[in-house]
Amino acid sequence: MKKEKHSVHFGKDKLTKDQKILERQSLQQSLLDLTESKTNNLWSDEILDKENLKIQLKGGDEIDLAQLSVVTTRLKEYSPKFPDEYYKQIFRLNNWNVPANGKIATKPNIVGKWTKEIIYGRFSKDVLPVLEILNPYERIGIRSHKHHQYLSDEGNQLLKQYIAESIVVMKKSMSWYDFRIRLNQEFGVPFQLEIWTNY
Repeated sequence: MKKEKHSVHFGKDKLTKDQKILERQSLQQSLLDLTESKTNNLWSDEILDKENLKIQLKGGDEIDLAQLSVVTTRLKEYSPKFPDEYYKQIFRLNNWNVPANGKIATKPNIVGKWTKEIIYGRFSKDVLPVLEILNPYERIGIRSHKHHQYLSDEGNQLLKQYIAESIVVMKKSMSWYDFRIRLNQEFGVPFQLEIWTNY
């Protein structure tokens, strides 16, 4: 008995039944490979890195670090960002004594709180919470690094601008309270008003 060859016509090409089966199997395998690669890519390093850039805040909000161009998850090498003049002005406005050599090595803890308010508080509202997660307290009042070590180049440019603008306002001010009022008026930096002030 003679075997008949069945062929399917696709334009000018003629495929036998066996060729058609092989082609279909090849297509199925390609689709399977494509599906597996998409599934495997779901857990690839690149995808996981993007997922790790999302930070869950205490209040339940989620921040996507990819959206924050001023923050980086990579710790930068330390270099001083706040000039001596910044601290000298804080001391002057609070009537604190500056050491005879003019170098302020140690500062009261409140200076760190104020710096968060008047400098880091000027970034978008998501930046400071992210910096505090990336740079947690090692122990009460002590962090392993400086917040600015987690700022991108763009973030460091803004930091430099905010510090310079604060110093300009400090130099125009007669007291810390006067400075906070002026900083609020010029840049919208919030602060607690004093109910009783001695004028």
